[in-house]
Amino acid sequence: MTYDVFISFKYLDENGVPTRDASVAKEVYDFLVSKGVSVFMSTLTLETQGESDWMKAIDDALDGASVVI
Repeated sequence: MTYDVFISFKYLDENGVPTRDASVAKEVYDFLVSKGVSVFMSTLTLETQGESDWMKAIDDALDGASVVI
């Protein structure tokens, strides 16, 4: 599958706590999806795809994305 946007962010800090970046990334994801944009965000997209080969899924999404944030 190709995506219009690929969102990259640091999910956990050194203490294993979700980062502010993760929160902002989710807000951006929700906004774009509500506008009909196809978005790859690893924490959500990999889960819904049931993708066992996560590295290939990320590489494919990066290759096909029109925009990387």
